[in-house]
Amino acid sequence: MGFDDPIDNRKTLPVSDCKQVFKALSFFLINFIQTCVRRKMSQFIIADRLDKHWLFEDRSKSELVMIADKLNTITYPKNSYIFHEYDDSDKLYIIIDGEISIETVSIDGKSTVFANLLPGEIFGEFAIIDSGVRSASARVIRDSVISSMSGDTFKSILRDFPDMGLKMASVLVSRLRDTNRKLQSVNTETLPHRLVSMLVHLCKDIETTDSITIKLTQKTLADRLSASREKVNKHLQVLQNRKLIKIKRGELQILNLNGLKSLVQWGQ
Repeated sequence: MGFDDPIDNRKTLPVSDCKQVFKALSFFLINFIQTCVRRKMSQFIIADRLDKHWLFEDRSKSELVMIADKLNTITYPKNSYIFHEYDDSDKLYIIIDGEISIETVSIDGKSTVFANLLPGEIFGEFAIIDSGVRSASARVIRDSVISSMSGDTFKSILRDFPDMGLKMASVLVSRLRDTNRKLQSVNTETLPHRLVSMLVHLCKDIETTDSITIKLTQKTLADRLSASREKVNKHLQVLQNRKLIKIKRGELQILNLNGLKSLVQWGQ
């Protein structure tokens, strides 16, 4: 080697070490790609859920994916609580999978269920507008996958899409009217009439002449009617004897919807 020849101080990794480095990099890259793919698929699934909801139905696919990207998704086990009555309102929630009960519990421990929500439904959207406390608790009926969005993010979306704010105002008025109607019915209508009216209401969006199955326990039905399970069961048995419904475990089968509608019409 002459004086002018460059001195090569670089060390070459053994072939076995190179393979280990390549294997580690490949493993990292594969996991990174899989994570990105899962995240993208999750965004499209959430966007599809949003597209079916009245609040987001007018948004384009790209807008829905953009909104879905702002959501955080968590799995909640059965009988856990997403939030409790009187908690601060800082998020809205979207059900990706599962079932949620919106309910309150009185001082004596009596539970009143306002709604049982299924995949695609949103809850908590109104409370975050005024940053008030929660007016009810959200309990997980069965293992559920829930996406959430912060109140600040939701308000930012409303500023970007003013028509969504108008929709919310319209639905809020409708809900207030419905609440007033329910309160009036509790005071003026008999339990059998309220029971039949609720069964008809639960079938209002179903277009079929065949029997209809409603996934609803008698306890949940009793809570919604502000009545005891025993009394509700007694009146359900009457409807079953008249071959209008069939009582099954955890569900009710509507055999004659027109017959139930006739009972509501004639106040029976």
